Amino acid sequence: MTTFIVDGHSAACDSLWTDGLGNSIQSELYKYLFIPRDNMIREGDVASVFYYAGSAEAILMHQAFVVDVLSADEYLIWSDNLRKARPTVKLGFCEVELALWIPQELEGVSQGQGVIFGGTGGRHAFTHYRDNYCTESATEHAIQQDKYSGPPIVHYCSMNKSGKNVKDIDKCQIDIIYADTSHLINDLQASGESVVSKFRYTGCSTAEPEEAPAIDIDKLTNWVKKHEQRRKQQTLRNAIAGKPSETRLQAKRLFDDIDDQNAAAKMA
Repeated sequence: MTTFIVDGHSAACDSLWTDGLGNSIQSELYKYLFIPRDNMIREGDVASVFYYAGSAEAILMHQAFVVDVLSADEYLIWSDNLRKARPTVKLGFCEVELALWIPQELEGVSQGQGVIFGGTGGRHAFTHYRDNYCTESATEHAIQQDKYSGPPIVHYCSMNKSGKNVKDIDKCQIDIIYADTSHLINDLQASGESVVSKFRYTGCSTAEPEEAPAIDIDKLTNWVKKHEQRRKQQTLRNAIAGKPSETRLQAKRLFDDIDDQNAAAKMA
């Protein structure tokens, strides 16, 4: 990898991981996280899908936060430790809300003509998409052009809510993320700020060439704040919709306060 591309109603990505020498490797990590409504992890979560580009360690850390293995503070602390231990670590991602198929957050990816794309094969996919308007065939084309992208193609269409090779997040995958995150953190603790060497995915990437930016803690901090704010707002919306009247009123007041704070922040 990497290739992923997202348009107004669908998305596709490849599935290849490579080691530090650019050789294909087997990995239990997905290069996406598909979290439908029935599988939401925490109260206030919104059903969504994430697509990733970059280094395995950084992607693992991000997924660990999304599935609640790491808290917001833990995620930022260990991402910073990872950045110090391996300055070459990269991360790019795109989050899309499933219900309305709305991109929520983008970091380290590209946009053009209403399309979002990332990775070493992203530009190939975008070029092909402009003539064919199909994310799946665009990803297939990118695989043919980019040696760091490979099958199988993971494709999802929001119009008919159907997918190809798409796996929902489940307990098994969360257990894998938990175990690998624990291993990575133990390695970081043992090696201080030296190069992380024992973690089994050290040096592994969705692609070895430049495909995503280095970890930017300030940007990650802003993303985490917005992510947690959206969760809080969704929790309050749920409370307004389904709790007894007094609780609904309290929740509505809190929700209105948040809206007022957001409006004041935009004017500042």
